[in-house]
Amino acid sequence: MSSTEDADTVALRAAAPGQTTPDDAEIFLDAMPISELASMWDTLQRLGRRDQTSATWAALMYFNHLSKRRPDRALDLALEVLRVESDKPTSVQLNDTFMLALIDAHGTEMIERIEREASMNKRFRDLLGGVRCYCTPDEL
Repeated sequence: MSSTEDADTVALRAAAPGQTTPDDAEIFLDAMPISELASMWDTLQRLGRRDQTSATWAALMYFNHLSKRRPDRALDLALEVLRVESDKPTSVQLNDTFMLALIDAHGTEMIERIEREASMNKRFRDLLGGVRCYCTPDEL
């Protein structure tokens, strides 16, 4: 599928009647099942900037803020992406942006769940091994 077709697919998924504000888009995407949300996130990772539409931009903004606003849903999304996606560049993107933001914003409150999930999921352990720690030796 071309990136233009991907953009059209995401636009169709993200388009909902009455979505006139970012809050409306957030409500719509929050109601979406994790499997569909993971598919959308994955598709968005393959789009170039020139292929983005207002609908894909709204979805990108939702994902950029998800780690900060809804950490449990963000972790569910990361686990689902790892479950269905074997593409190395996508996993790297998940590591470099999504998980880093989640751990930075909510690492303390999410650590027990992260440890529990990592103990049962090798792909998640491997992903966490790549999350960079931006701290001083005194903070370790």
